[in-house]
Parts: sequence; structure tokens; C-alpha cells
Amino acid sequence: MSGISKSQVSALCKDIDIRVNSFLDRPREGEWPYIWLHATYLKTRENRRVVSVAAIIATGVNTKAAIAQVFKASWQRCRVHFMRNALAHVPKAQHQMVAAAIRSVFAQNTQAEGSKTWRHRADQLRARLPKLAALMDEADVVGIFPNEASIMRLVGTILLEQNDEWQ
Repeated sequence: MSGISKSQVSALCKDIDIRVNSFLDRPREGEWPYIWLHATYLKTRENRRVVSVAAIIATGVNTKAAIAQVFKASWQRCRVHFMRNALAHVPKAQHQMVAAAIRSVFAQNTQAEGSKTWRHRADQLRARLPKLAALMDEADVVGIFPNEASIMRLVGTILLEQNDEWQ
């Protein structure tokens, strides 16, 4: 993940935006006897001010299948940006090892396993790389999104992945 340019990040974001917008704008057919609405408020920058916006998520159960579990997600920081920030605290010779350690977190099957692995990796790195471990301790939740498009990108991607799992 080291050495990714701003233009590569922009290109990745455009690709994600296309996929997310296609998912969000898709036709919904059939009957939906149960729909749950949930809103969470996120901070974003708008006209050089930090404002609170609602991300409203609708979860529906159609007549063919029921959702086996409740949708759960925490709003996580972008992996690419986190990796870039993390590797800035690591000597070049250790970039590959640290990147592999952090990527192993994202390979876990459940949120609980991911959180446990995250804590374990931070603790493993703490003695040799205390600044990186401190960054990992503080990296759980995004405080302010740069704009509403980034909120749509993140929430839409999570919903798209969850929808694929439910399918």
C-alpha cells in the first residue's frame, strides 16, 4: 500500500462511486412487508464549516427471504489512507511486515475477530513502533468526513458488500 499517488486514490474513489451509485439506484422489485429505518449522524465539511448530516439506512425484508442477522457496521477509516499514515511511522525496511500485519485484520470473518486481531497486532508492534501502536489505538472511528460524497461512498460500499453477503 505504500507509494499510492493522489491520482490513484482519486481513480479508485471514482470507480467506487460508480459501483455504489449503481447499487443505490438499482430497481427494487417485489413486496417488502418489513422495513427498518435507522439514521446515524456523521460530521462532514460543508462550505468550510463542520456540519452534522444524517445517513439514513433502510433495511428491508422481502417476501422471498428473511435477513438472518441485524446489519451491523462501524464507520471505519479508509484502508488506503490509514495504511499510508501507518507506514509514515515505520522505517522503510519494515513496511512490508507492518503492511502484512495490518492487512491480516481485514481478512477476518467477523467484526469481533477483526477487532481482536487489530488489538493483538497493535500490542505486538507497541514495543518496537510505539507511534504506530498509538495511531492504531486512535484509529477506530472517523470523526469528520471531508464531504457528503465520502459518506455516500463509505456507507454505500458497506451496504453493497452486505447486500452481496445476504444474496
